[in-house]
Amino acid sequence: MDVKLKAYVIKENCIVDVLDIDNSREDATLQVKYKDGAIITLGKFAVKILPFTRCYDKNGKEIFEDDLISCNIHKNIRVFFDEEDKYYKVRYRKSQLCFMTCSLSRFLGKYKCKVVGNFNVK
Repeated sequence: MDVKLKAYVIKENCIVDVLDIDNSREDATLQVKYKDGAIITLGKFAVKILPFTRCYDKNGKEIFEDDLISCNIHKNIRVFFDEEDKYYKVRYRKSQLCFMTCSLSRFLGKYKCKVVGNFNVK
């Protein structure tokens, strides 16, 4: 598999590594690896696919779609893919009344952020 992916397992409320995707049938399956090392196959409707953004946090950790990043000024900023512009963005509070949206790479260039969680995991 050429693209790095993670997946959010909806029923288990957790993030797993995607090892392989079988798209040979309409009901595609994914081979995933849990944090405890268990490898299982899941249907595509059991998960939300989270692509790697090709960006890294200040500690060198890979940033994936829907990750939450924080820095000294801004906390729990969600990384999302903008379908219209076709790149990853963040939306953060600039002031009490103003929200800003900018590209993830621009935001990371301005602020030294780290991954602190994932938006989907409650």
